[in-house]
Amino acid sequence: MPLIGDVRTGGRTVASGDFYCPSCGGDRRYRKRIGRRWHGIGGLPLLPSPGRLAVVECVTCHTAHQPEVLERPTTAALAGMLREGARTAVTAVLTAGGPPGAASRERAAAALRQYGWATPHFPRASGEAPASGAPADPLRDALEPVARHLAPQGRERLLRLAAGVALADGPYAPAERAVLAAVGHRLGLTAPDVERITAEVARASDGPPGDTRRGGGAGHGG
Repeated sequence: MPLIGDVRTGGRTVASGDFYCPSCGGDRRYRKRIGRRWHGIGGLPLLPSPGRLAVVECVTCHTAHQPEVLERPTTAALAGMLREGARTAVTAVLTAGGPPGAASRERAAAALRQYGWATPHFPRASGEAPASGAPADPLRDALEPVARHLAPQGRERLLRLAAGVALADGPYAPAERAVLAAVGHRLGLTAPDVERITAEVARASDGPPGDTRRGGGAGHGG
């Protein structure tokens, strides 16, 4: 039976830029083109059809994609989102409950160097005034967008990173547990997953997962 459907012919370029090409498997240049829509048989245009058909064409492989392909961030953009997500999660746990101590700050700096932060800046405490225009919920704004594009292992890795910083100066304090729960939630992890991951990090650090060293309002030790 002949294949009957819409066929796009010709068209003009209405936009261009960088995108992640699924066919090439990497970041490429694209052209967004809008062409005439036709009814066709076997790929041959026969009768004009109302409306226009938009496609995103890879400049390298010339594959045509649906416009929704532009919703996926480029590899470079995703790396930037991951970098900011790591900084936000680490900063939140670092300043939970009071001023961070030297051990915690050193662990945090080492963790963030893995994500390209050469000299990260950390506030002295969670109560430090945010910069003008800072988001009301930085964990939500930094973690939820990147979590949509990460595999479960990638989301767990971010939580493990933050948990390791929390353990740098002793077992989890209640305030740190609360922040880690919020980090896990914004990453789309379940509460049991958060409990499992934080317990695994604590065991790997040779520290008990209980809150035995500090009270809920105590600050980080020096």
